[in-house]
Amino acid sequence: MESVTGQVRRIKITEKLMEYVRKTKEEKEQEREREAFLSELSAAKSEFDSIRQNLNLITDADAKEYCIYRLKAAELNFNRYIKLAKSIHLTSLPFLEETI
Repeated sequence: MESVTGQVRRIKITEKLMEYVRKTKEEKEQEREREAFLSELSAAKSEFDSIRQNLNLITDADAKEYCIYRLKAAELNFNRYIKLAKSIHLTSLPFLEETI
């Protein structure tokens, strides 16, 4: 027959294991969210850079004006992601040349 102390120890070990599994799941979910955020930030930067390059190639006045509006929207979107990155204390991004 098992002693009460042995049962208590087993319960404590089980509780610690469950806590570890819960923390591991939370960490994995946070990492997935971080990766998704970084992917969206990278896409916003790519869009901004692409539109900026296209603006230099356009000669038609109407197309240039449209491209300027798109560039401003892309810039605002990219800046929004930068502010979000700062708010979650993400200070070093691998695809940006400088820290934010």
